[in-house]
Amino acid sequence: MQDYFATFRFTEAYLYFIRGSGTIKPVISGLILMYIGIYWLVMHRMGLQRRIHQFPVKMAWVTLKLAFIYIIIAAGVAFIGLLGAKGLWLSLIIMRAVRWTLGLWWWQKLLGKKIYIVAKKQPDIRFLSQCSVLMLALLLWLPQSTVSAKSNAWLAHKGLNGTNGVENSISTLKRTAKAHPDYVEMDVRYTKDQKFIVIHDHKLQRLTGQKGAVEDYTLAQLRRLQARTNGYQARLSSFDAYLTTAQQQHQKLLVELKTVPTQNKNKFVQAFLNRYQDQLKANGALIHSSDPKIVQAVKQQAPAQSVGYIVPFTYWGMPKLAADFYSIEGNSYDLKTANKILKNHKKVYIWTISDPLQLKMNNLKYHNGVISDRFSELKSVMKSFKEKGGYYKMVWVYVSVLNP
Repeated sequence: MQDYFATFRFTEAYLYFIRGSGTIKPVISGLILMYIGIYWLVMHRMGLQRRIHQFPVKMAWVTLKLAFIYIIIAAGVAFIGLLGAKGLWLSLIIMRAVRWTLGLWWWQKLLGKKIYIVAKKQPDIRFLSQCSVLMLALLLWLPQSTVSAKSNAWLAHKGLNGTNGVENSISTLKRTAKAHPDYVEMDVRYTKDQKFIVIHDHKLQRLTGQKGAVEDYTLAQLRRLQARTNGYQARLSSFDAYLTTAQQQHQKLLVELKTVPTQNKNKFVQAFLNRYQDQLKANGALIHSSDPKIVQAVKQQAPAQSVGYIVPFTYWGMPKLAADFYSIEGNSYDLKTANKILKNHKKVYIWTISDPLQLKMNNLKYHNGVISDRFSELKSVMKSFKEKGGYYKMVWVYVSVLNP
């Protein structure tokens, strides 16, 4: 179990070393060197011998082959990412599968070599226990990453706060607003009669059981449909009604504009802004979209409106758009991207974060807010980090439960 804890703490120390102050870096380096020194002392006392036959050369050769294969595959997948939002999502799925496959292949190649450990002496249990306690203490003394709830905005993904209702419904909006998120993130689509409905999916089947797509129905037809999830049910809502309710609840919105390839992006944006621009301004609402054409159209037609680009992954770098902020998938948000955005003075919201430790690691990277289905729970966990022992207790429970 200590191995998992060490992995987490060393990863955190690495991130803090990159982003931390100059005075803290020698402390981190010293503690890690002490940890490694104790580890080798234990090996020496136990008479451990590591026999590695030509391992460095073979490891380098296997790694070189893996890197070459990865580059070839990544170059091919890059073309898929040029096909639009769906292409980007497909690229993300493919690259994740490739990373897992090549990673397993790499380990299989290495473990297939003659690598083994032989203990010559009977271990001294008392000595090992003392060293284990000292090593654990060193892990605990590694500087914690900065956790500052006040610097983060909390955004309720699809209007949800846990499993408190049907996503994107007015009834759930009212419940979630009572927890006071900074923004409620929700989704808007274009209907058959050029009106706006609040729904996430292109297809209706998952939520309503109805066949067909959103653009196949008029607003009146869609509003008669019942959506069911999390043990709740609610009718689909028009954006007019949703925005009015948000105003009544004094709740700001982050509106995701969703389209399909057959819809004209400029006309979609023009119709949306003509109808809602003044109300959005009064609400203090933000707009974002995974379609760069939507982002550009909003910025051209309403320069004062804050608009962001949803980035599913950052493998190919950040697109050059006139976006005011970025909504970036948390697992693909790396330090290189964080530093680049910081230099350009852009805001970043990370999504969709549900794991407290994932949020803890992302807090070391520059961001302005978190989009989550469980924002109240995460906010509570973040506050517990400031309590005595709260951070270590949570990490230890996490690694012991997942890795008993």
